[in-house]
Amino acid sequence: MRLLTIFSFTLLKNLRDVGSMLQMVLLPVVLILILGLALNYVFEPGRLEPISVGCLNEDRGPAGEYFDRFIYSEEIRALLDTRPVESPESARQKMQEGEIAAFIHLQEDFSSNFSSSLPSPEKPALRVTVTPGSPLRSAVVENVLGSFIHGANTVAALRRMGLAETAYSYQGGAIEDRPLAASGIMPGAIDYYAVTMLVMIIMYGSLYACFGMKESYLDAVGKRIKGSPIRGTEHYVGLVLANVVTVFLQALVVIAFTRYAYGVNWGENLPLILLITFTLVLLSIGLGTMIAMVTRSEMLAGGILNGLIPVITFMAGGYYRFSIPGKIFSALQHLSPNYLAQTAIFNTIYGGAAAHTGALLGAMGAIILGTFAVAMAAERRKFN
Repeated sequence: MRLLTIFSFTLLKNLRDVGSMLQMVLLPVVLILILGLALNYVFEPGRLEPISVGCLNEDRGPAGEYFDRFIYSEEIRALLDTRPVESPESARQKMQEGEIAAFIHLQEDFSSNFSSSLPSPEKPALRVTVTPGSPLRSAVVENVLGSFIHGANTVAALRRMGLAETAYSYQGGAIEDRPLAASGIMPGAIDYYAVTMLVMIIMYGSLYACFGMKESYLDAVGKRIKGSPIRGTEHYVGLVLANVVTVFLQALVVIAFTRYAYGVNWGENLPLILLITFTLVLLSIGLGTMIAMVTRSEMLAGGILNGLIPVITFMAGGYYRFSIPGKIFSALQHLSPNYLAQTAIFNTIYGGAAAHTGALLGAMGAIILGTFAVAMAAERRKFN
């Protein structure tokens, strides 16, 4: 009963703070709309334009003729904008100037080596040079040329088996273009910021714990409570649960409003979305409680949280989606609760690996246990 009394009193006090309640609900709703409209172009599905490549075919044999038919065919030109070049030096110059992204060189002995019963493994079938820093372009060029090499190798193997009349003929039709709706496989701007702003405002819910612990532990009221029959665990758990319920109710309002007012896609597995949300609320309250109990100063704890939350939101791509290569930044990202929660929610909505989502929830659970353990240790050290 003592625990329930503390819980109900703290929850009622939080709900009566209309200013904070409105701020915690209206702020994410407004930010979702503003960011979603302003940055909508960033989330529009892009179209893969044909990649400009230079081609030097010095082979005058049948293999070179087959290659020209292949590389200049209508279907391949939808992927590669192939342009003849005069020499390897000219191709390298054009690559440096950005005119082409790759250079394909078919040497003059390609047909003879290709038709030989004992082809030399030291002589490459094709020489391909791709500009660095573009793995997508490299993959497209390599796969297109790989399809030609596989077909040509098949013809060569059949000829060595005695089928002398076999010839390479690329007919096309292997690529079937089917338009797909992007809404079910990737988030739009409103969908993206609905998740990131929900996560951010939940993290700002840590301020409830910070200021609540200050009043109930550090001020004169807290000292008088310590002299009452209320156990420290009852006091602590009652306060934490009230703050958890307060922030979770605010999160539910944001989810419901964005779903019905903005048409945000929250996926088909809403129970798992709510579980991830509740886990993040526990983490947020645990973080605020820990910092408040360790610093013993409302001003210092509030300053730390107000400075930390924008940083971890930015690192998680909450304000603008970006990617920075490197193991150090990746490790820092995975320390951000925002990143863990956002990734888990996006995995749930857009069909990510269930094992990965479980691992992210486990990481969040570990952070929760750590924050509450540190907070309890700090509370006992002070008052025992």
